[in-house]
Amino acid sequence: MMTLENEKNMDSAKVTEKFFQFAGADVLLERIIKESDFRVSGIRQIKTGMNNGVFVLRSNTNERLVAKFYTKDERNCLERERKACGFLYRNNFSVPRIVMSDNDYGFAVYTFIDGKPKQSGELTKKEVRSLIDLIVDLQQFRLDDSTKIFNLGVHAQLSYDDVIAMNVSRLEKIKSALLGDKLDLQVGIFLESTGIVEEISRLAETRMRKWRGIRWQLGSSDLRLSPIDFGIHNALFKENNLSGVVDLEYFGWDDPLKAVSDFIAHDSSLSLSDQMKIDAVDYYIRKKDLSIAEQQRLNLLIDMTNIEWITIYLQSLTSEYIKKRMFSAGARFELDQYIYNQIQKTKMRYESVKKNVTCDIE
Repeated sequence: MMTLENEKNMDSAKVTEKFFQFAGADVLLERIIKESDFRVSGIRQIKTGMNNGVFVLRSNTNERLVAKFYTKDERNCLERERKACGFLYRNNFSVPRIVMSDNDYGFAVYTFIDGKPKQSGELTKKEVRSLIDLIVDLQQFRLDDSTKIFNLGVHAQLSYDDVIAMNVSRLEKIKSALLGDKLDLQVGIFLESTGIVEEISRLAETRMRKWRGIRWQLGSSDLRLSPIDFGIHNALFKENNLSGVVDLEYFGWDDPLKAVSDFIAHDSSLSLSDQMKIDAVDYYIRKKDLSIAEQQRLNLLIDMTNIEWITIYLQSLTSEYIKKRMFSAGARFELDQYIYNQIQKTKMRYESVKKNVTCDIE
């Protein structure tokens, strides 16, 4: 096993241990040595999910690369992101350039984009609009010889029935997961005192009835390229300008309006003010000159994506999910704080859905 001299002020042993927990870490470092002049002298962990990790590698000349380890499953996230970054880089989008990848070990190495993430409450109107501009720019591409390399995005929803089926499926899974689950005391009190699962089910049914007059089924010519699950967490900023977009693991074809509903309703947009969300939706409507029918569909998608996020929060409170989070975060995981945060987000989202903060069109 290769050893690394970690950056100052880091817990060297823990970072190195975490890095080498991922299969192929040795192979990744050996390939960097063989295939480039880059010599790793430091490592910093910047992101770790339940089954993946992202690390910044620093050279002795202060250059940086990003090493990313992927979960191996049917979503094929490595291949999706590799193709997305290659295509978008060639078309002058500010995305990382891929340096190397290995499908067998499930890792990729990318160039480093200089910039920092921001919380949604920190964003200016200009910065929010720059993210909408990115969505619009992506939607210039149609299915042709240069784009046929892409498949449908992960969780693509091409019809009214797809949208409803996704929400019904998630609600049923939540009910099943919570039934008989050995819940944390704080979670049990929250669920019993609020009846939130039943409330969300009723709210979803109400919204389905409201929108049932809107039906659609998109064909291949209607689809546009999308980051999928696009949010502020995908963006890096430098000097108050968008400097890059990262994490394109779900990239593919989808309903173009879904990219906007994903952005507006995303967890990372939770602190974005209602007025800022309304402005972003209105800005997209004007940029794309949406018809009344398309605006109605967009409102439906925002509605249902908000409800979908509530089911995601509820799933995060199950004992199985909490165990995975504890494993991935290690000693840094604070159970009580995590549960409190998820409960607060569930409440905030529920109130937002009830208010229906969109450009409502009857």
